[in-house]
Amino acid sequence: HELRNYGMGRPNVPNCYYTDKRFVLVINAEKVAECRSIIQNGKACGPTDGLHGELLKYAGQSHKVCKLDTALAQLWTRVINERSVPLYWRDGAVAQLYKRAGCVGMPTHYRGIALFSVHGKLMSKTLDRTISRYMHTGNNGQPLLHPSQGGFCPGRGCPMLIYAAQAMILFIQ
Repeated sequence: HELRNYGMGRPNVPNCYYTDKRFVLVINAEKVAECRSIIQNGKACGPTDGLHGELLKYAGQSHKVCKLDTALAQLWTRVINERSVPLYWRDGAVAQLYKRAGCVGMPTHYRGIALFSVHGKLMSKTLDRTISRYMHTGNNGQPLLHPSQGGFCPGRGCPMLIYAAQAMILFIQ
């Protein structure tokens, strides 16, 4: 189904991207500040921008909205409305990392890692958290996911589903 921008000209709703008439995707400074505060320290910088995550994480007080959060929220809203993500946010670089075990000359003793832009990762994390909250709370508190849905749901992974399946099999027998 086609994605449309219904946000133009509606009162009390900022110009934002709608995926359907029930879900309004709003990126605000509070959501950005929340995701910015959980950036992991010590990770590699983006391959194209050279930006370290710590720079964004410590740009303002932890869990407090600052001017950076407002600017990023406005930028990301524009990116979503224009349906155009900058190329360097999407591009990554694959690097080989030595496992620190075995012979340095053996290719099997290396693992590949992908390096992406910190801006792109932070925007992705913010979108992921926003959409996940919506799927778990839905409209008017009605979850959109069935309780048996286990994939990508915190606390509802494979072990719980396997246990539930085993319990049902034992109950049937």
